[in-house]
Amino acid sequence: MGERIKLEDPEFERQFEVYGTDQVESCYLLAPAFMERICRLNHMVGAGNLQLAFDKGRLLLAIKKSGNSFEDGSAFSNLTDITRIEKTIQELTLIYDVVDKLRLELETRV
Repeated sequence: MGERIKLEDPEFERQFEVYGTDQVESCYLLAPAFMERICRLNHMVGAGNLQLAFDKGRLLLAIKKSGNSFEDGSAFSNLTDITRIEKTIQELTLIYDVVDKLRLELETRV
């Protein structure tokens, strides 16, 4: 887990606790623009429901929510059920919003 890392963004510090083994690398990974995007995403999913970790060059992200995700029964179930379709669209939209808010498609090395 490492030691508590202090960052320069007071808003980010209010929303998240950062732990790491390398202060310099932590500051590099959590650049000001990236911290701002994480704060916007945190607001979108509900404060306290977002957790992130960097591990071996990967960004791991968890969003706490009630119920299961992407588990709407058998492939043989009724595919015309509008509720099932809407739920799937909402979940796929959330994934797109994460990429959009964090701008993960950019070559930012984050």
